[in-house]
Amino acid sequence: MNKGFTLIELIGTVVILAMLSLLAFPAILNVLDSSNKEVDKQTQNFIKSAASSYFNDHRDDNINEVTVQKLMEEGYISTTIVCNNCELANDKVAKDGLEYNTESGGTCEDTNCSSEDGA
Repeated sequence: MNKGFTLIELIGTVVILAMLSLLAFPAILNVLDSSNKEVDKQTQNFIKSAASSYFNDHRDDNINEVTVQKLMEEGYISTTIVCNNCELANDKVAKDGLEYNTESGGTCEDTNCSSEDGA
């Protein structure tokens, strides 16, 4: 008697594995998307906290906004801030919240970052 699998058994196994992966793939994408949104939200909170510290330290200077780059230069933020691969260094932080106006054409909204050039 020959040992091994028949062609039908192998094809059946491949079909079952393909169906299982088709069911799991959308769930994995949803988890990745929600985790990216959560990271972006935490990044924004971090920037707001750093800007709040900056405004408290410079309250006598009558400053109403600061760029993320300025926060990094003065040590309020120690790393380059990235929101879903969209660099936020040129974005401005106003006393009343974040303003996303990057010079590179990218814009960051509430919990998502996108760019017109696909970056």
